[in-house]
Amino acid sequence: MEKIAGWDGPTAIKDGSFRYQKAIGWSTLCIECRGQSFVGRITGCGRDCEIAREDGLWKRFSIDVDETAGGDVRMLLVGGTTLQVVMVRTGEQCPLSGIATLHDLARYMEWWANPCCDQAEIHRLPHQGDTGPINQNRSKRADPNLRDVEP
Repeated sequence: MEKIAGWDGPTAIKDGSFRYQKAIGWSTLCIECRGQSFVGRITGCGRDCEIAREDGLWKRFSIDVDETAGGDVRMLLVGGTTLQVVMVRTGEQCPLSGIATLHDLARYMEWWANPCCDQAEIHRLPHQGDTGPINQNRSKRADPNLRDVEP
């Protein structure tokens, strides 16, 4: 597995799977890799989501904390020592374009989780080489370095 600049990992988790993690403020970004497929999850930013390739297309799904019938938060014991909150998909999916590699996914996730990400730009992806809002002050007007994603 290759390194992603600024991310922790890859860390082996099970059955040949690996995980990359990064924190941006209160947000946790996680990419799980199984062979050539990978899925990203962002939690803690108020726009929690899962980004996955399904039916040949990259899609972003809203996610929320899973609860038992009694209203308790569902937890998963990982590695016998860590409790992890279980998240489930909610709402509709949003198709994305421009993600082809692990690094593209990481870059999109960093952009999405950043508190400076403009809500009006949530259906756009940064162009290759764009550092995004991580290292820039972002105004509320549309950024010419971002492109629309076909719905």
